Amino acid sequence: MVFLALEHNMARGVYFYTCPNCGGPTGDDRLLTRLPCPKCLDERVAVEDIVEVYELLQKNGKLRRDSDLAFYARVEQEARKVEELFEKATGSRLWSAQRMWVRRVLKGKSFAIIAPTGVGKTTFGVLMAVYFASKGEKSYIILPTTPLVVMVEEKARKLAEAAGVPAKILAIHSKLKTRERRERLKRFLETDFDILITTSKFLLSKLDTIKAVAKKFNGFRFIFVDDVDAVLKSGKSVDAILRIVGFTDEDIRLGLEMLKLQREIARLPQKLRKMESREEVRETIKEHYSKLKSLQEKIEEAKKRASVLVVSSATGRPRGARVRLFKVLLGFEAGSRSEILRNIVDAYTFPDHSSKLEDKVAEIVERLGDGGLVYVPVDKGVEYAEKLAELLRNRGIAAEAFTSKNYFALERFRKGETSVLVGVAIYYGVAVRGLDLPERIRYAVFAGVPRLKFSAKFEDPHP
Repeated sequence: MVFLALEHNMARGVYFYTCPNCGGPTGDDRLLTRLPCPKCLDERVAVEDIVEVYELLQKNGKLRRDSDLAFYARVEQEARKVEELFEKATGSRLWSAQRMWVRRVLKGKSFAIIAPTGVGKTTFGVLMAVYFASKGEKSYIILPTTPLVVMVEEKARKLAEAAGVPAKILAIHSKLKTRERRERLKRFLETDFDILITTSKFLLSKLDTIKAVAKKFNGFRFIFVDDVDAVLKSGKSVDAILRIVGFTDEDIRLGLEMLKLQREIARLPQKLRKMESREEVRETIKEHYSKLKSLQEKIEEAKKRASVLVVSSATGRPRGARVRLFKVLLGFEAGSRSEILRNIVDAYTFPDHSSKLEDKVAEIVERLGDGGLVYVPVDKGVEYAEKLAELLRNRGIAAEAFTSKNYFALERFRKGETSVLVGVAIYYGVAVRGLDLPERIRYAVFAGVPRLKFSAKFEDPHP
């Protein structure tokens, strides 16, 4: 950097390698006004954004197609097209976080969205899939439960139709009739789709087939894993996602080796203190960092083959050591702290007696009205949920138990035929992970503190 003493409104410093177009030196006065160096654009003009600069350079023939400026301008142009598609389909604009997520995807970056339910994570995933379908590129949306697959399929169809995008949407789930499932599997094998929507269970059971199908069109452009906490319940699930993204078993092995090496480097200071010879210390450090550099180079090559992966979570707490592979192979952590708040009131109340619990629930539901979810503790089970639903019906409330055996209760609730659903408060249950109805759900009532129940005896503890 070279500092200059010049007049007011002129450059106070010239920075090497900072012109966003040619990479040459330019002054801070130009950088502050979004302009490239004088060699690229000799005139000083007022510009609103990077796209305007891009167009000016195109006109004067000075634009470098491989420059940072050209890359980010193209990202911005494409982001505007995504927002136009969304406005055409919904009549609404994307909110700021969604626009940021769109730009990340268009830059080719994989990342995690950690935000509460109802802030537009699933809508964003569907939007990007529909947008890529409009360009003839294929996407894959992975969900934890069948009800979510059905709801996201409907959401994708409505958005694509409203946007005027002739997207071929293919959803495969366990509730399909035999003939329809056979037809959809045939379409899948023939790559007759733009957007594939399945459960994580389908991914695990058909992993090799999905890989073979994806190979026919050079891999998915975009992969969206909704509710990553529920999907990534095992190391096997993590490996399956990474393989669909485009990593090989060897790439995953390199990632695990990198994690091991990083742990060794973290413990290195303690190890070095015990060494007496400086030469031994030098060789040990050199050996570790030489290995690290070699692994990084191999992983960078593997990344070039990878699809864009976005994982969403309401809690940011996916389990298992292999989840750290996302950081090594794709550069993001699948779990972190949420930074979005919602306008929700948390409250509690005590019934006069435990026998009066059901009456208290009914009283609250009667007061709050339509659009409610009632959860019973897991140790009381489905039978109690059905009993409570019946009690609410006897009080004149259109309630129904929602369990994996009574899937169509959700459809009746969605249509407004049922006012309240009663389910079991189990972390990965269908009544917890299987819902995406912000337009219908207004409140939730827990009939008893949600809890896990296990034996105090440790003869055969659960892992």
